Amino acid sequence: MRYFAIPLKKIIITIHHSHSIRTRMSLIKKIATYFPHSLKTRLMGVTLLFLLLPTGILGYLGYDYLAGNIKKTQIRAVANVADMRFDQLVELFKTSNTRAIHFLNHLSSECKHNDETKNDQDDCLKSTLTNFIDEEGALSATLTHSTGEELTVGHPTSLQIKPFQEKQLVGFSKASSNSSHQYYIKICNESSLDCLLVIYPIKAIQHIFMANSGLGVSGDVFLLDANSVFITRPHLLTRQSNSESPEDHATQHCLTRKNAEILDIDRRNIDIIHSFRFVPEMGGGCIMAHLDQKEAFATLNIMQWRVALIAMTLIGFALYIALLVGRNIVRPIDKLCEVTHEIINGNYTVSAVVVGDDEISALANAFNLMTKRLESAFEELHGQHTQLEYEVQKRTQELFFAKNQAEEALALLQETQQSLVQAEKMAVLGGLVAGVAHEINTPLGITLTSASFLSDETRKTSTRYKEGDLSGDELEAYFEVATQSTQLSVINCHRAADLIHSFKQVAVDQTSNNQREFNLKIYLEEVLFSLRPALKKTNIKVQLSCPTNLWLINYPGAISQIITNFVMNSLLHAYEPNQCGTIRLNIIESINDRIELHYSDDGKGIPLDIQSKIFDPFFTTKRSNGGSGLGLHLVYNIVHQKLKGTLTLQSIEGEGTTFILNFARQL
Repeated sequence: MRYFAIPLKKIIITIHHSHSIRTRMSLIKKIATYFPHSLKTRLMGVTLLFLLLPTGILGYLGYDYLAGNIKKTQIRAVANVADMRFDQLVELFKTSNTRAIHFLNHLSSECKHNDETKNDQDDCLKSTLTNFIDEEGALSATLTHSTGEELTVGHPTSLQIKPFQEKQLVGFSKASSNSSHQYYIKICNESSLDCLLVIYPIKAIQHIFMANSGLGVSGDVFLLDANSVFITRPHLLTRQSNSESPEDHATQHCLTRKNAEILDIDRRNIDIIHSFRFVPEMGGGCIMAHLDQKEAFATLNIMQWRVALIAMTLIGFALYIALLVGRNIVRPIDKLCEVTHEIINGNYTVSAVVVGDDEISALANAFNLMTKRLESAFEELHGQHTQLEYEVQKRTQELFFAKNQAEEALALLQETQQSLVQAEKMAVLGGLVAGVAHEINTPLGITLTSASFLSDETRKTSTRYKEGDLSGDELEAYFEVATQSTQLSVINCHRAADLIHSFKQVAVDQTSNNQREFNLKIYLEEVLFSLRPALKKTNIKVQLSCPTNLWLINYPGAISQIITNFVMNSLLHAYEPNQCGTIRLNIIESINDRIELHYSDDGKGIPLDIQSKIFDPFFTTKRSNGGSGLGLHLVYNIVHQKLKGTLTLQSIEGEGTTFILNFARQL
């Protein structure tokens, strides 16, 4: 129990703090792994699900509906208190304005008589104003005549009178450390142009907010001015002075001319219900009504405990029913499992007990029949097993013999392929030998003819000299013939020596496969020079573009073999007999100290359907013309295995073929 209680507790806490539905579902699946997966557990789970799910949904919906109504009722109660205080305050302002207007309209008729002096009229006005402020409970009143004369009675204070806004009936002064708020009204008679300013103490409106708020023990109602400063002091925030501001969210909302009810936290860090009303009649300000949520939703807390008690009772009842259902269904199955274990241990004589005619009894009957058939099947299977072992052993010996034959055939095939590749190399080299031999024959023949002609002329000149018949002109003619014959012999000997040197270097490189340092441009020129006999028979030109001072430390024989195979492949496949064309070799120094060799011809190109096969061994389209199908396969192997490079083909039928070889400058 302790094994899965601790991780299960952690998972439940994680579910409580998870906001994603997918995360919660995965965690619930993880919880399921801590419970037994027996049929009894599953039956209990299904029963509990069908009992508790509808009950839980209905209970939740009912509780949510009742809780919502309780919250709405309490919030509306706070709002009603704020509305009532708003109506009382506005009615007070309207009443004061109405009485002041009525007083100002009748003041002229009472004190302005033609037979009275000005002093008598002033005394009458003072007496009348004094009686008015006494009746109103005002601090002072100031009458301003149309002539600009002022008459003040009472206890005047210095106020900064601001123009009234739309709907504004009264104005409020700012509180200071020495005095509290005061409010004033100012009205004018349109006919006489007289104006009356009446200043009231704040206690004139405090009775509205001092009375019982109707919000219980924790409720409170107070008034703020347009600067969010207390006009009437809150009853529950006794430590605050009149100049302090609540500075909460509700105040900020209200001062933006919004009326609403919100759930928030006050300055005591207590969850409360805010209801606020903006008062345009006082030039901006708010009536704030508060109620502690704990007191407001006390009924909801009681209901929560009752719902929890009912839920626990239902869960216990559902668990009892689930246990009862699971036990009655699983008990016969458990007995059937015991019989199954006996059969697994090799006891085929046992049988399941059949009681009743329900589905489980039918399962027991079927199980007993299956046991009998299983016993006979095992006996038959044993005989088949013996026969199968014999067949397997026989087949294994046959497969072993076939495997040895296949391995021998594969080794022979690889050896044959290697021999063919080597033969292809030697065939290319043999072709070079034949071409070079034919090419050397011409300069050697000219040299031999020149030497023979010079020998005959020397013999004739020597005879005439001995006979004494040699003239000076004949001697000069001999010298000219000797000079020309010698020059012709030297030139043709140099031609033969160059051919032999180029062929020797290329042949040695191709047969030795040694790595050495060489100049790429000079070496490519030697390779192309050795191919000149084959190229002379065609109308194909070769253009070489290569940096002059490009030195490599690599395998020159591999590069020679690649270029030779490329050229011979182009001559055999790319061009028709006597067709003119150009083969281009372009060498580019690439990044990372690598070389790019672009070999291209402007021949007939390679059809798209066979481009993927040209590097396969023994694939050729000119087998009847002597093609072996190993040339490009040999090139592919040399590039990837010897040079550790890459080879790319680009060909468009009718436009030509390009091979791009990329390899390292130094291996």
